[in-house]
Amino acid sequence: MGKPDSSELTTHLRTVHFSLVLVCVLVGISLHGYSLSEPSAIYRQFESISRIKVDWNSWTKDFGTEQIKWLQDQGLGWPEKIPGELYFPPEELTRENLPQRENGWLARPSYIPIYLYLSVNLPSGSRHEILGRGWPREDETEFLPGGLDAVGNPQLDTIDEFRQFWNASDEVVAFVVKDISEVAYIASDGGVRAELRWIPRPTLPNTVKLKLGRMDIGLREDGDYCKGFKEILTSRWSLQFNVLFCGKVPLRPNEQSAQILVLPAKYKKQPVPVNLRIWLADRFKFSAKGGKFEDTFPELYELMKTDRQMRFEDVERHLQSELQHQRSSEKVEVLGLKFREGDLATWGAIFIVVVQIYFVIHLRELSKRLQATDEIPKVAWIGLYPDCIARTVSLFTASLLPVLVLIYGSVQLGYSWLMIVLLTFGVGSAIKTVMLLSRFQRDRKG
Repeated sequence: MGKPDSSELTTHLRTVHFSLVLVCVLVGISLHGYSLSEPSAIYRQFESISRIKVDWNSWTKDFGTEQIKWLQDQGLGWPEKIPGELYFPPEELTRENLPQRENGWLARPSYIPIYLYLSVNLPSGSRHEILGRGWPREDETEFLPGGLDAVGNPQLDTIDEFRQFWNASDEVVAFVVKDISEVAYIASDGGVRAELRWIPRPTLPNTVKLKLGRMDIGLREDGDYCKGFKEILTSRWSLQFNVLFCGKVPLRPNEQSAQILVLPAKYKKQPVPVNLRIWLADRFKFSAKGGKFEDTFPELYELMKTDRQMRFEDVERHLQSELQHQRSSEKVEVLGLKFREGDLATWGAIFIVVVQIYFVIHLRELSKRLQATDEIPKVAWIGLYPDCIARTVSLFTASLLPVLVLIYGSVQLGYSWLMIVLLTFGVGSAIKTVMLLSRFQRDRKG
C-alpha cells in the first residue's frame, strides 16, 4: 500500500490559516471602528468638562504657579515688606487691657499675598470663583489651589454653572496686596475699642494665633466679621486703604460681645495675560480652542437647554442610558453580516474560536500523517517553512493574533460568562497550535 499523500490536506490547512487571519483582521477593524465612534460627541464633551471639575486642584495649581511667576517677573508680585504674619507684642496688649499670653498674639491674614479669581455671573447673582492663592519667592513659586484651604470648594454643581464659569474664564484677575496699615483696630458693639501696632516677628511658643478673613470678595467664610467696620473706621484710616482683614480675638475682662481685630490694607486688581479658556483647551486637548461654551461644547449646550439646572450626576446618568440604548440598537457589518454593536464581541469571538478549533483538528491530522510517512508535503505554506521569519509569522498569526483580538473585543464591549468561556477555548487552541506548528518546523529544519 502506498504512503498517504498529505499535500491536499496541507493545502486546505493553508486556506484555513488564511481564513483565520482574515476573520481576526476584520473583527479587529470593526471593533476599532466601534471604539472610535463611541462614546458619542455629547458624551465626550461631558467627559471633558468632568475632567476639569475632577482635576480642579491639579490644573489650578499649574495655572496659578505660571501666572504668579509672570506677576513676579513684571514686578507685580507681593512686596517683600508685607509679612505673612503680624505679631502683636505683650506690651501692646497690656496697654489696651487685652487678654494675652506670655508671647502675645500672632495674626495671619488668610488671603494674602496674591489671590487669583474670576467673576462669574450666575442666575443667583454674581460671585467670584476662587482659583487659589500663592507666594512668589526668589527661587520658587508656591500656589495653594482653591478648595484646599479657607476658600471653599468650587461651586460648579450644574452644567449651567460650569457654562457661566467657562464663559467668564477668558479674564482671570490677580488680587495683589500692596500695603497694609501699621495699626490694627479692636472693634465691638459698633465702635472702635482699641488700637494696636504690630511688628514682624517669628512664631513663638504659646502665642495666641488669630486668623483674619477678608471682606468684599464674595467669600462666605469669615466674611461677616467685617460688616459695618469700613464706615466705623473711616475717620481713623487713610483713604489709600481699600480692603479690610477681620477676625475674632479673645474677649476683654467683663466683655460680653464679640471683639473683632480689623486690619486695613491696600490691594490692586491685576488681570493676568493668559486666557484661561485657551489654556484649559490646550491642557485637556479640546478640538475647539478658547471659544465660548456654546461653541466648544455645542451638543452638550443643546442638551442643557432642556433643563438648565441639570446636575453633573444627572447628566451622566442620562447620557449613560442613551449610550446603552444606542449600543443595543445600532448595527455593525462584518463579513456581510449585520450585528448589534453589543453582540459584536460575542459573535466575533465565536467566529474566531470556531476557525481556531477547525484549524487545530486539521493540524492534528497532518501531524499523524507526517509521523507515519516521515515526509513533509511540498506545499507553499509558511507553517512548514523552517526559516526564522516564517516560523515567527506563522506562530503569531495562528495563535497570538486570535487571542489578542478576543481580549480586545472583551475589553471594548464588556466581559460576560460566554466571553470568558470562548476566551478559554481560544487560549487552549492557541497553545495547541503553537505545539503542533513548532513540531512541524523543527522536523522540517532537521
